[in-house]
Amino acid sequence: MKLKGYILAALSALTYGMIPLFAIPLKRLDFPFDTVLFYRFLFSAIMIGGYLLLKKTDFRLNRKELGALLLLAVMFS
Repeated sequence: MKLKGYILAALSALTYGMIPLFAIPLKRLDFPFDTVLFYRFLFSAIMIGGYLLLKKTDFRLNRKELGALLLLAVMFS
């Protein structure tokens, strides 16, 4: 199980390091960086949501989780 964690951490670092391979060519085409970030987060949310649907994870939030989520959203923006 520990090996799986190492592999997933390495995969995460690898994909994070590949972001410039896609962002730099878009920047050269005068693509707005806000739009690049929007699509990056959109596709990430779709992939994570699809994974959670496959795992049959419950999406409901309780009040405490909703409050924390709203606070984090305000801090992010």
